[in-house]
Amino acid sequence: MAIVWTTSSGSLGIIEERVAYTETLVATGATTFSVLAGGLPSGLYITTTGVIKGTPSEVSQDTTSTFVIRASDGTDDVDRTFSLTVQGPDAPTFTTPAGTILNLTDGESVDTTIVAKDSDDDIIKFYQSGGTLPPGLSFNPKSGRISGIVNPTQDLSDTRVTGWDMNPFDAPATQWDDIYRSRAISKYYQFKIRVTDGSTEAERQFDFYIATADEYRADTTRTTADGKYAPNSNITVTADRSSNRPPVFITPEGSIGTFTHENYHIAKIEVSDVDTTLTQQNLNTLTYSLLLGSLPPGMSLDTSNGEIFGNIDTQVDDEKTYTFTIKCIRTTVGSLSVSAQREFSITIRNDRASQITWSTPEELTI
Repeated sequence: MAIVWTTSSGSLGIIEERVAYTETLVATGATTFSVLAGGLPSGLYITTTGVIKGTPSEVSQDTTSTFVIRASDGTDDVDRTFSLTVQGPDAPTFTTPAGTILNLTDGESVDTTIVAKDSDDDIIKFYQSGGTLPPGLSFNPKSGRISGIVNPTQDLSDTRVTGWDMNPFDAPATQWDDIYRSRAISKYYQFKIRVTDGSTEAERQFDFYIATADEYRADTTRTTADGKYAPNSNITVTADRSSNRPPVFITPEGSIGTFTHENYHIAKIEVSDVDTTLTQQNLNTLTYSLLLGSLPPGMSLDTSNGEIFGNIDTQVDDEKTYTFTIKCIRTTVGSLSVSAQREFSITIRNDRASQITWSTPEELTI
């Protein structure tokens, strides 16, 4: 009986690298199959019964192999040409949607991550390929993490509004300061992030929208021509770079530790004062207070530096969590003050209680 090919010649399709593959070639009347010319993709072979099988090896790009298969019945041979394409590595894909990631206020703490994945399970790396991050933020190319504190905007207008000195560090009290309003202070910071798996890459554009506090204080005394302080002196002043912004908590909200009872422990609440000009002049003071909740028995709050410390009292419970709210107040010399607050928790464990095991049963048989 004459050999008749049933499997059509040409492409057998596109297959994935490193994924098991099986395809059966059919030619009626044939008893054996073999490769006559060309070559199957690396990692594949054909059996004498016409089954192409195996796991394609990894390729750097889409690779097409063309080969001639001979079908034979021991007397007659009929040849047919086929091809197979092994698909190369897929480009990484972003999980984080393009566009605005966060709407922020300057002076705000930021900790967010650009997320991408690779279907080939290759190690991926990030890098910033264009645009600008808001000042004060940094990008980690290994993890895709964007973190930092948005620096206050310092673009001041020429418009001056006269008022009493709200910042009395430049006594005497008869002095006046100008209040300046910033211009073009709310803006989008657009930037591009590229992710690569070493052979392919993808790029996406993101942005942060920054809205800033719109008032700045001036720290320059104005005097009249006769040398006296006056509220209406027509003299140019220089605005400082400070603003009445609250302190920013660096320690994340939530648990700050799990400690064992009957031991001395210290936990530190980290806070940043974005009003750096006054801080450098030692004119700002940060103080801390327990606003809500309670600390673990035996622990106290240092109101000057935010440390929670102490020798924890004996606890009966195996484990108990104490939730509390810390308030941080930033006071400038005089009376001007602003504050921020955040909720935290500390878990106390009684390790010895968990190690005690009763050998006597609860119910005794007499």
